[in-house]
Amino acid sequence: MAAASLVTTSMASLLTLAITANAGIINASFEAPVQGAAQYTVAPAAAGAGWTFQGSSGIAANGYGALANSPTQAGSQSALLDSGSTATSISQSVSGLTIGDNIYFSFEGLGAGPNDTVEVTLNGVVAGIYTLTPDSWVEYTTAQMFVTSSSMALSLIRTGSGPAYVDSVRDVQTPAAPELASFYLIAPLGGIFMLWFAFAWRKTLVAGR
Repeated sequence: MAAASLVTTSMASLLTLAITANAGIINASFEAPVQGAAQYTVAPAAAGAGWTFQGSSGIAANGYGALANSPTQAGSQSALLDSGSTATSISQSVSGLTIGDNIYFSFEGLGAGPNDTVEVTLNGVVAGIYTLTPDSWVEYTTAQMFVTSSSMALSLIRTGSGPAYVDSVRDVQTPAAPELASFYLIAPLGGIFMLWFAFAWRKTLVAGR
């Protein structure tokens, strides 16, 4: 019974190990500060915004620009990386990270034309460059990155010639080497289980004589 209990407990630990942890992004769907219908504010500084806005970036409400024909479904607002400046981006320091883990990001993007692109970086390292689909919200996922600090700078930068809309920014952390961790956890248990099985089998044979 003890061996079986140990196996059950260890498998539960493996399941916990495999669960991804969301470090949490403030104002991930850009619902704060609240905009009026079809309004757009460059670099809003209200409490709860969470993001640092550079250049012609800000928050737009459904009905503004491309949001008139393709409104965001995650609430009623999105970030807008407009084309009025050559250095347009939004950024946020993502904290609560576990050093040594892997992390990747996803976001929903909407283009207004054929040359609307967004570059995603983590501490200045490029995680992906995406050409947004005009008039249609599409989810994009970055490459997996290695966590080197408990707090890292996430940036989404407009690199194309037209405006880019961004919404529902998410992050997912995973253990750096779950397979290796699983091996070191399961291997000893395999030996324990075999010993327990052999003992039980021998006991059954002796009882049957």
